Amino acid sequence: MNLILPNRENSKKWNSLFYFILSCTFFLAENIHAQQICGIVLDEISREPLIGASVYLPSFQSGTSTDNNGYFCIPTSGSENIMVQVSYIGYKKYQIIVPPRASDSLLVILLTPGIAIDEITVVESSQRNRPGGAVDVPIQLIKKLPNILGEPDLLKSFQLMPGVKMGDEGSSVFYVRGGTPDQNLTLLDNVPLYYVNHIGGFLSVFDISTIKKATFYKGYFPPRYGGRLSSVLDIRLKDGNIKQTKKEFTFGTLASKYFVEGPIIEDKLSGMISVRRCNIDLFLRPLTAMSSNGKEVSSYTFYDITSKLTYSKNPENKYSLMIYSGMDKLFFKEKDNISYYNSLRNKWGNLAGAIKWIHFSSGNWVSTSGIKFSKFYRIYAGKEVIHADNASYTSKGSFCSKIGDLIFYSEGSKSFGNFDFRTGIESTIHKFTPSAIQSNEQNSVQISDTLYSNQLNTLELKAYAEGEWKINDRLNISSGFFTIYWKGTDNISFDPRIALNYSLPRNSTLKASYSINHQFIHLLSNNSGGFPVDLWIPSSSNIPPERSEQITLGYAKKIKVVRLSAEAYYKKMTNLIYYKPGLNVFNTLKWEDAIEQQGQGYSKGIELLAEKTSGKHTGWIGYTLSKDTRVFEILNSGNTFPFKYGRLHEINLVYSAELSEDISFSANWVFASGNHITLATQSFPVIDFNPYNENYFGTTFREGHYYGGVNNFKTASYHRLDIGFNFKKQLEKSERNIYLGFYNLYNRKNPYYYYFKTKNGNRNLFQYSIFPIIPSVSFTYNW
Repeated sequence: MNLILPNRENSKKWNSLFYFILSCTFFLAENIHAQQICGIVLDEISREPLIGASVYLPSFQSGTSTDNNGYFCIPTSGSENIMVQVSYIGYKKYQIIVPPRASDSLLVILLTPGIAIDEITVVESSQRNRPGGAVDVPIQLIKKLPNILGEPDLLKSFQLMPGVKMGDEGSSVFYVRGGTPDQNLTLLDNVPLYYVNHIGGFLSVFDISTIKKATFYKGYFPPRYGGRLSSVLDIRLKDGNIKQTKKEFTFGTLASKYFVEGPIIEDKLSGMISVRRCNIDLFLRPLTAMSSNGKEVSSYTFYDITSKLTYSKNPENKYSLMIYSGMDKLFFKEKDNISYYNSLRNKWGNLAGAIKWIHFSSGNWVSTSGIKFSKFYRIYAGKEVIHADNASYTSKGSFCSKIGDLIFYSEGSKSFGNFDFRTGIESTIHKFTPSAIQSNEQNSVQISDTLYSNQLNTLELKAYAEGEWKINDRLNISSGFFTIYWKGTDNISFDPRIALNYSLPRNSTLKASYSINHQFIHLLSNNSGGFPVDLWIPSSSNIPPERSEQITLGYAKKIKVVRLSAEAYYKKMTNLIYYKPGLNVFNTLKWEDAIEQQGQGYSKGIELLAEKTSGKHTGWIGYTLSKDTRVFEILNSGNTFPFKYGRLHEINLVYSAELSEDISFSANWVFASGNHITLATQSFPVIDFNPYNENYFGTTFREGHYYGGVNNFKTASYHRLDIGFNFKKQLEKSERNIYLGFYNLYNRKNPYYYYFKTKNGNRNLFQYSIFPIIPSVSFTYNW
């Protein structure tokens, strides 16, 4: 068994780095304070934990922020009473005088909502312990941003950040620093989801109303996150209002939604549930039937159900149950009342859940334990029936791909004055079904069946340890490691990570980080009509885990109400996989025979950001300069080629304004230089000889193509302007919101795909655009 360390295992350089990071993680400062003030910050009305609330001790000139459980811990000393000041965006500031507390006490602080949001922090926090590349976008801001078809989308808001690149137009799929979508780890209440989009990527599966906080990491990942190469999106759901019932109904151009939260047992048990359904099928099914005189019917819809129960036995113990279910359904049927019938059904979706116990024990140790499960599936099923000349022919077939996880985990954290420590373990049972194919053909004479399925079960063990060490008033070090054992391989990965934040004079901060990541699951995907076909496959003795190595250097400065930041990065990825030319999930039974291995990826760039965070007019300007490439031994004759969604330049402008107490306006403008696709450079005639029997050959004429290289064509630049208005009306016991927006306001014809067409004897290249100016409206009623 091998330990996967950084390149050149025996190198003194890497051995020194290993021991340095390990010592930084476990080292406790000699001057550990014996006394601490620890507590939890909650919303006074709903009793929801407030993540990221600021806690400050003026007499010690020290402070911190609350974690994902609303918990904090600050070192103290002496025997005098201590003032604690707590603040959070949208809440009244709170302060309290407390006596010196022993380390086994827990202070419960309730903040009262009611302060107008005067400041919205969107980018890297100025807190000393926040690594570069970490992004928080407030949920209230996402609701105001322009959206397509009246549906606020979490993932599209992160596409407006530097370093995050969109895929095809209209898609919420994103690519981070040269990585692919499967290299993004998405956690819903700490449960991994494998597919997070609807309509082939047009809309994400997350209902904004259910989300308490979403944090996005695109540079340094805290060591508790592992198993992906490019980014982490950590989404935390609401626990449910423990004091009062709140309801919300939304009807929009695309979807309708009903959300409710409230107490079930007073002061003990609360819950929330959201049901969202797509409206498209309500008019698509009858419209297609009418237009074809009943001979053709097609339909598409999706749904999401997000629910959570939270039981607070006492301030020291909390239990929760979360369940999410979402599915897309695509249906097509064609028939002739006499001789022909054809149908196609396609459905895909997620099922996920978790049972969790959070315990605040004596000694200020916070532990979380539980069981999680996650499942993704995609199923195609088709049937064809033909009747002719007193004979019949029936053909049925199906394709299925699945991945399922059962996860057991436990983790804990503790503050030792200037040193915060966190550790955890996790055991995952993976069940892969990359492809299962079944077909049946029957005619008047005979019946034939084909059945193929490959299933793989494996065990994954994870462990991590991390620490945040405040050395002095200027220097903070975050470091740790993440390790994975994957059954079926001869490797144990070891991913060391370290980040340094150094405060400079005049509200400036210098940040640097280094990290290594391994990924033991891989995604094979090909697109058909905009709907991806995804095969999740595991690493094995023949397919090594993907690996990335990233180094970043950043600078941030605040000038009055404007925050400026710049970050440069370099990332190298190895052991990438790719479909061999001409092969896909449908024309190759064994996926092992369809992939190209040992690929390498390189990404480097500079990200600039300026944002205004306070006042009635807020927004940001982001710019990214980057270069993303790939190298495979067989593809492109072994030469380097550009990554498909690598764009040299990207600009994002976001603006939000409170026009009055009841009306707000928002706009965003995006620009991106062209991405890269593969186009034929020459065409030529081809004659196919088809032997019908030993004495007769048929011939077929077709057009052949010659491709000069992989991703050899750069598309036209992409840009568009979106605007949106929110009209709010406060009623006696309820609130009404109307959203009116315009996507692609100046009707830019951005390319969706390219094709060749011969006209007047000349063969020319044309682009096809599918997103003109699109108005949208939605109505939301809260009570």
